[in-house]
Amino acid sequence: MSVRLKLSPSTVRRALQDLRKADLFKTEQLYRTKGGKSSLLYKKSDVNKTAKKYTFLQGAIVPTW
Repeated sequence: MSVRLKLSPSTVRRALQDLRKADLFKTEQLYRTKGGKSSLLYKKSDVNKTAKKYTFLQGAIVPTW
């Protein structure tokens, strides 16, 4: 993903972590048939409910408490 976005991997990881903290999407760990960890499944949250809690300012997610 970072190559396609022309960003460093750490920047993409931080952005995904910020979006997850803002409840814009959730992750679910997937497992192999023998029980080992596989990849993460990303699920989008209900943006209409979440957008009321946060404001987006200059690329940053800011709580609106």
